[in-house]
Amino acid sequence: MKAFLKFSGLIAAVLAIVAIILMMATPSLSAVVNDKTYNISGIAGLFGADVILSGNGWSVNLGHVNAGWTATVAWILALVATVALLVVTILPLLKINALDKFAGLIALCAACCLLVGGILMFFTQPAMNAANATKLVSEPYKDYGLGAGYVVAAILNIVAAACAACPAVMKLLKK
Repeated sequence: MKAFLKFSGLIAAVLAIVAIILMMATPSLSAVVNDKTYNISGIAGLFGADVILSGNGWSVNLGHVNAGWTATVAWILALVATVALLVVTILPLLKINALDKFAGLIALCAACCLLVGGILMFFTQPAMNAANATKLVSEPYKDYGLGAGYVVAAILNIVAAACAACPAVMKLLKK
């Protein structure tokens, strides 16, 4: 357990980095149109983009799809938490005892950021629906769901939050 607690900040940072990559590289929303699945990219889900869905003999130009604010905020929170966790990992290596007190607080703040970001990721579909009220609910593009990469990224953010909070929780339990 001591080895895990020693490296829990680094483990949480790695999980958060994987979640950040998943948010950008995997589809944010997947739509079923005429029995075929089409995806809106993760970048379009995070920042918005021009989207054209096309299939066998049909094409739907959605124009500019606005980003859902929840995915953008979750991505920013994951970035901030990753930087904070890397700082927490480096602080003990500096051998400055005054900074050790702040390391636990920074890790706890990073855990809160990751937890909130992970929860917000699950609300990406309704937020994108609200941001694109006329585009995403019209025919033939109305049966859509959250992309698998976004779901995995949300779960990774929540697991990273648990890893980041472990040392602080263990210190509280010892007292």
